[in-house]
Amino acid sequence: MIVLDTFLQVFAATMLLLFAVKTVQKGIEAQASVALRRAFLGPKNRLKSAVAGLAAAVVLQSSAAVVLLTVNFVGAGGLGFVSALAAVLGADFGSALVVLILSFRVDWLMGLCLATGGWLYLRAQGPRPRQIGQVILGIGLVLLSLNMLSLAFEPVRSNTHWPAIMTYLASDLFVAFLVGAILAFAIHSSVAALLMCVALADIGAIPLPVGVALTLGANLGSSLIPLWLTKGAANVSRRVVVANALLRGSAATITILIALLLWPHLPLQIGSPGQTLLFVHISFNAALLFALPGLPYIGKVMQFAMPDPNRAPDALDQWQIETCLVQNTSGNPSLALANMRREVLRMATFLNAMANPSLALYRDPNRQEHARIRRMDTTLQAGLDRFRSFASDIPTEKLSKAERRELRDLVDIAIDLTAAGHIIADRLVSFAETAQTDGISFSKDGWAELGDLHKRVLENMAMAFGAIAADDAGLARTVVQAKTDIRKLERKSRKQHFGRLRAGGADSVMSSDLHLETLRAFKELNSKITETVYPMLSRAGQLAETRLVPVAND
Repeated sequence: MIVLDTFLQVFAATMLLLFAVKTVQKGIEAQASVALRRAFLGPKNRLKSAVAGLAAAVVLQSSAAVVLLTVNFVGAGGLGFVSALAAVLGADFGSALVVLILSFRVDWLMGLCLATGGWLYLRAQGPRPRQIGQVILGIGLVLLSLNMLSLAFEPVRSNTHWPAIMTYLASDLFVAFLVGAILAFAIHSSVAALLMCVALADIGAIPLPVGVALTLGANLGSSLIPLWLTKGAANVSRRVVVANALLRGSAATITILIALLLWPHLPLQIGSPGQTLLFVHISFNAALLFALPGLPYIGKVMQFAMPDPNRAPDALDQWQIETCLVQNTSGNPSLALANMRREVLRMATFLNAMANPSLALYRDPNRQEHARIRRMDTTLQAGLDRFRSFASDIPTEKLSKAERRELRDLVDIAIDLTAAGHIIADRLVSFAETAQTDGISFSKDGWAELGDLHKRVLENMAMAFGAIAADDAGLARTVVQAKTDIRKLERKSRKQHFGRLRAGGADSVMSSDLHLETLRAFKELNSKITETVYPMLSRAGQLAETRLVPVAND
């Protein structure tokens, strides 16, 4: 009975820690501006990319979230391999700093955070004070969970089996290293895993050598999380996470092997055991930043090892055949829904391939590219028809209420993706043909404004598809927030265009209709993309019923 009680207390403390870390992450993420998420986009050197990744990881409280965001930007063509991997290495170091910040153990601070954060979250008016309260409350819960974990392990230390387990791990640090990797990967949070190790080391529940091995293993495990979450992505995106996993994994393995050889000669303890683990973790991730000068060479190796598939224009039509909707699985609701999720992501990838060249077509006289995008739109429509048919074959009586809602949401997302494809094929491609046929040229400022808007739409598309892939409501909120920015950008470009018309600019007069129609098309394309994340926000209770401001008559 004592063993069961101890197990329940340890498990409860671990779950509270995971919940607390997620609470802090979501609260800060809701406050994070879209500008921060775009901080590592555009041309910049490797050091600036690493700093931007570090800042994003500290704000988002998760290196994995930054990696997923970066990977999606790479897939959208907005970020190169070198800048992306630099941002990921910076994010890993930022995540190490997050562990340091959350590891501060001050008893009076725990009570203050719980009281202040709880009051703000429950009583404050408006979303911003509530989100600040959520962050403060989450920090208090982190401290509370670490105290619970320490207390829960007190009887474990006196148990006859625990010292034996620790003795074995101390005698075989490589096994402890693998245990740390499995732990971080299993709970999908290196921050939580390392906080646990620091707390247990401080109370003497684990020997210092075992703690160091677990810490290095957690670094390996955390690099495998994005690798798992992006397993269906294209090579151009996967190269970043594979390179990061190889770089961190090999560095962690080499470090633990060196520790095995030199441990008796290393005066490793610095302060308390927990402080030593923090020092090892931060130093390890800081040392990886010395790889920044060699990233171009790593990029060449990854390009050779994971080349882009040689794909002729017509080869994209194979998407219609290579569907995830296996018909004989429709009778198995769980498997059918899983296949539908995969198919939605395939449709998203297909749409991304249509959207990327949509503005370049205005200056590209190659009509074969126009025809190719129209064929892709036809294929996307056929995919939607197949998607609806597959959904209608699923026996809804076998589905739970949540599964029925997910089924409807997936169909709605597929409809939105197809509608977005129609905007590209029916309007943007037609506008491009008009520009070519009539010899319409844009003013320098007008073309730059269209290019900026197109880039922003692609960025938001990457974030939306990343939110769908990771089922991340926080990222979905950012997509909706970016919709307002894009609407303002479209309005600003329209205003500046009218200013050029009043000034009598010849190019602006000639391209006026086309400029305004293109602005409207991009805005509507972004609206359709944004609609794909509404079901996720609705399930999370983060979507308002109306945008209307309440008035007295209401």
